[in-house]
Amino acid sequence: GVLIWKKFGDRMYWQFMLALLLLSYGAFLAYLIFPAAPPWMASDLGYFDPIRRISSDIWWAMGIKDFSSFYANLSPNPVAAVPSLHSAYPALFALFINRLYGVKKTWWVWIYPASLWLGVVYLGEHYIIDVILGLLYAVLAYVGANAFFEWQRKRGWPLRSWWRRVVAEPTAKQYQKLTKRLNKHR
Repeated sequence: GVLIWKKFGDRMYWQFMLALLLLSYGAFLAYLIFPAAPPWMASDLGYFDPIRRISSDIWWAMGIKDFSSFYANLSPNPVAAVPSLHSAYPALFALFINRLYGVKKTWWVWIYPASLWLGVVYLGEHYIIDVILGLLYAVLAYVGANAFFEWQRKRGWPLRSWWRRVVAEPTAKQYQKLTKRLNKHR
C-alpha cells in the first residue's frame, strides 16, 4: 500500500485500501454466515479419509514441535475456510500491480498467487472451491473499489471534500496546537 501511495499518489492508494477492506470484511461476513471446516478438520471429524497435514510436518522441521498449541494461542478461527484469504490477498495485489504497471510487464506476478493456490490445497488447508471463491472475492473487491472511485470522480469527489472538511482539516489544526504546546516545553 505504501509503495502505491509513494509512486501513484492518493487516489490509487485509497482505491487499494478500499479494495482491501471490502475483501476483508466481505470474507468476515462469509465466515459468520457460512462457517466451513477446512479439509484437515473435516478429516479429523471423520467426514472422509484421513489427510496428512503436511503443514504440521513443515513446522516440525522448522523446530516448532507443538504447533497446535502455538496456533491455538493465536486465537484463530478454525472454520474460516470459505473464501480463502490465502488465495484472495495475493490475487488482489496482483490485480493492482497489473493495473498500475500493465499486464505485459507484470504477468509474472501471478506465479506467486498460483503457487499459493496449489500449496493451500496440497497442504490440506483449503478445498479448491475455497481458492476459487477467494479469487472471486478479490476480483469483486477490486471491481467494487474501482466502481466506487469512478462514481466519486463523476460526482466531483463529494466524499473527498467531506473528508477534508470533517477529518483532515480539524486533525491538522489539532496537530499544529499539539506541536506548539510541545515546543513551549522545550
